[in-house]
Amino acid sequence: NPLDRARQDPASKPRGPPLPPRPVEEQPALLAAAALTEAPSRERPVVDAALFVSTDELRLWADDDDDQSLNSGERALRKAAKVASGRQQTLGDWTSLPLSELDFGDDSLSQKLVLQSMNEDVSIIGAEAFMNPVDSTEKMIGYYVGTSLMNLDLHLGIRHDRVNRKGTVAHHEEEEHHDDDDHDAEEDHDDEHHDEHEMESFDIDRNETSVALSIDREINENTLLTLGLASVKRAPSSVELFMNGAHLATGRFEVGDVTLESETSNNIDLTFDYENNGFFATATIFRNDVDDYIYLLDESEEEHEMHEEDDHDEDHDDHDEHDDHDGHDDHGGLILSNYMQKDAEFNGYEFELGRSVNVNGGSMSFSYGMDYVNAKFKDGGYVPRINPRRHIFSIDYAKEGTRASLTLRNVKSQNKLSLNETPTESYNMLDLKVSQSLPIFSGDGEMMVTLFAKNLLDEVARNHSSFVKDQVPLPGRNIGLRFNMKF
Repeated sequence: NPLDRARQDPASKPRGPPLPPRPVEEQPALLAAAALTEAPSRERPVVDAALFVSTDELRLWADDDDDQSLNSGERALRKAAKVASGRQQTLGDWTSLPLSELDFGDDSLSQKLVLQSMNEDVSIIGAEAFMNPVDSTEKMIGYYVGTSLMNLDLHLGIRHDRVNRKGTVAHHEEEEHHDDDDHDAEEDHDDEHHDEHEMESFDIDRNETSVALSIDREINENTLLTLGLASVKRAPSSVELFMNGAHLATGRFEVGDVTLESETSNNIDLTFDYENNGFFATATIFRNDVDDYIYLLDESEEEHEMHEEDDHDEDHDDHDEHDDHDGHDDHGGLILSNYMQKDAEFNGYEFELGRSVNVNGGSMSFSYGMDYVNAKFKDGGYVPRINPRRHIFSIDYAKEGTRASLTLRNVKSQNKLSLNETPTESYNMLDLKVSQSLPIFSGDGEMMVTLFAKNLLDEVARNHSSFVKDQVPLPGRNIGLRFNMKF
């Protein structure tokens, strides 16, 4: 789904021949089968709260592991957990009942029915806790049907999600207590102020149905044209609903909104695929109209300065005779950010073309790709934290158990800014990876040795989608060896 790539990093799709099949989550027509790989509503990973880093940095540290049992997000979170500072713990306990899949298709009509139920308890504890525990239950039923009709391949996916989230939000209130005259000298105050947290409980239900249709037309034996239509609904995540505190990983005091509605994304995309005699090309254009798009809005510099002045005045008043206060606005010097909703439009394209040739008994490929997303709110202004246009140049070589790749990513500057955003400069990221498979245990096992070198140009690069891009750049030049054994 191009919208998911636009949210974080539109360049996570693997490059280089042979042209990889589009992942399940990128094929709207296989929406019903997507439960095989991820939960119905895509939670933002909260383990990053223990790190002052961005999603891209986690991906770089985790590396493109050869363990195909893990997707890139799972590898990134595994690595993040290892290097976490330990000042804050994110405890997520997922209980997922086995996916029930019923395949009752035949040679002319492919049909599948999938059922799944998942429970998640999320707790963020420690000195930097910013969200109270949340209990989530998600149930999904999906139906997929595919057939061929009049030289067209038709794929239809329907999925119904029932999501329940139970959590609490703490409201900060101040109570004023008058002291007796015989108080100790060190507590010589006429009044004392104590923060009290009033807890409000919420039980939120969302019942959403998503539908997607894909129409494939084989122009000839080398060319395929695909039209995708979808209406996808996404329930708000636990973080978007119940966040309420200092999130030090992003340098913000984030506030969720329990009244958020589900997002509805009406998508259309057209994809062209071509492959012939070693030459390959693919191009996609897409448009997503998103009703009630959920995003995080930062306060302006002026508003932030006003809050700091208010905090300073409150601290000063604590040492004088206390006045009555209506509320508590202390954000600890952090930027105040609120989860909001607006209708938005995502338009963009991506393409890749290249050539494969035989070299010394192996296959060498050269490819060039580009992707771009333009995201605007329908009432004007740009959607925040959208990555800029990127050019990707790749050279890959594969022969039996050996594989090598050299990739240069030219990321352009981002000057299409949302309210209170800052621009990001362009950069070049050059990465190298060489892998060799070796038999072990008399051929009963395999060891993959990988040499990786990232950011060889040692550029000071900043990811525009990162909340802390101005304070924390992407990792500099880093070189290492990885050993992966299977037996």
